[in-house]
Amino acid sequence: MPNTNAEDAKNLAERIQNTVHKTDWNYDGKPMRITMTFGMTDTETIDNLINSKEETSVILEELIKQADRAMYFGKENGRDQICVFKDIVCKL
Repeated sequence: MPNTNAEDAKNLAERIQNTVHKTDWNYDGKPMRITMTFGMTDTETIDNLINSKEETSVILEELIKQADRAMYFGKENGRDQICVFKDIVCKL
């Protein structure tokens, strides 16, 4: 989400997650529980690339890798969570 810091993005993900949790979901007439794990990052974690004027594709690729690592960290550590890369980097 352009022009959105990690905290605001996390707040949005929490609102989405809460809405999904409060909704009654059914499949073939049977209730089901839906979980969501979010992984996110922000440009603060790659400021050195931005300051060195790396190509946009290199920066984008690194951001995607960081968000992906955060998401898999959440899935491997309980699922149904919102993980921000800079908060989990010391745990990887």
